[in-house]
Amino acid sequence: MKKTFFILIFVLVVVGAALGIYYFQDNKIHPEEQKENQETFLVKDDFSVLLPEGWKESAGFQGVSAMAINAEEEIIDPEAKKINFRTYYSITYDVLQGRTMEDYAEYVKESLRQLLVSVDFLKEEAIELNGQDAYAIEIELYQQGVNFKVLTFLIKGEGDDLWLISFNTARSNWEQYQDLFQEIAASFETR
Repeated sequence: MKKTFFILIFVLVVVGAALGIYYFQDNKIHPEEQKENQETFLVKDDFSVLLPEGWKESAGFQGVSAMAINAEEEIIDPEAKKINFRTYYSITYDVLQGRTMEDYAEYVKESLRQLLVSVDFLKEEAIELNGQDAYAIEIELYQQGVNFKVLTFLIKGEGDDLWLISFNTARSNWEQYQDLFQEIAASFETR
């Protein structure tokens, strides 16, 4: 039951966040916590992650640990504009339950194949982010008349902990955001 709930939450975040994304929360961003290079970080009890200039924390779905959107993004894609979509990232927590990162990635992919009609897995690889074992999956999907590009990082935490950071943008904006997505994911630190 927990696995089904997690999959549902993951899919809702990936494809449904556009519907609620303009309901911002101005709280929960700890007062301008700064690191050496004066970047702002979104700080939670269990983790911190880069919050780029112009991005704001947004209300996430139940089960989502954090979500941030590019509040200052100029929407160019006409179909994305219709649904008021803004580029965002979300962070979710789960446990590996004895699985490898590759096994968990396959589990996520199979779950998405069952729930989405149009989903393509373009690239995946085991990587290291900020000294942590991680696994990256690049996805394209078509939902609500928009072609989306999703980049998901599975990041190994302490023990059996697993953190998922999913970035979602219109495919037409991919070139603009792909380096920033990597930078944000590399900034993720558990606390």
